[in-house]
Amino acid sequence: MSLRKITLRILITSVVISAVIGVIAVLAGDLSELGVRVLLTTMTISGTSLLALASFAAWNHARVFSRLGLVASLATAAAIIGEIWFDARVVSSEVLLTCIILAIAGAHGSLLSLARLAPQRRWARSAGHIVGTLLATVLLALLWDLVEGSDGLWRWLGVLTILDAAATLMIIVFHLMETPVSPTD
Repeated sequence: MSLRKITLRILITSVVISAVIGVIAVLAGDLSELGVRVLLTTMTISGTSLLALASFAAWNHARVFSRLGLVASLATAAAIIGEIWFDARVVSSEVLLTCIILAIAGAHGSLLSLARLAPQRRWARSAGHIVGTLLATVLLALLWDLVEGSDGLWRWLGVLTILDAAATLMIIVFHLMETPVSPTD
């Protein structure tokens, strides 16, 4: 069995087990400390699974984004679950937020890489990757106090966020324009 199949089976098994335990914790009534921990763990596993699947889907298409997203999402989950169950700060807030930003950026870049685009529209994917990378870079620079959060920088952050959303939507539309519609649709 391939590593891909093993990983996907582990992922789906963890999601199913997590969902069942989460439902039991919610339906049990009064959420004790244990119930809250179980629920938070379930939410963490679900979020991690979404980001990991998005990254894993582009494993052969976007090597940097897919690996970055997968590693960062797993690191985020490990840190959060460590804090939930052991009441210990496993990593600093900055490291945790860095992992979250990188996990989201990696998953986003991976999904953009999966779009089928006509040759004349492939520039949009490059633009999306560039804007997304710049957005993550500015967020990390602000997080780590590498730059001062001036009014101008916050405006640029807003501009990058808008451009990232616009590029992502544009790529989705271009992808849909290139995807044939089946007769049953």
